[in-house]
Amino acid sequence: MFPAALTVAPTQSYADEVWGFTLVNASADNDLSALNDGETINLNAVGRQLNIRANTN
Repeated sequence: MFPAALTVAPTQSYADEVWGFTLVNASADNDLSALNDGETINLNAVGRQLNIRANTN
């Protein structure tokens, strides 16, 4: 039996991968801050018209 090598190459690549989230002021369309795991958002401080953007590569 001869040694064999196997190479696997994906036939389809996926360009986007989510690496974080950003809290966005929806009325002014500006970034407020990065969102971190377990973080609490004070709506009295940042307002209530918010969006969350998924950051991708």
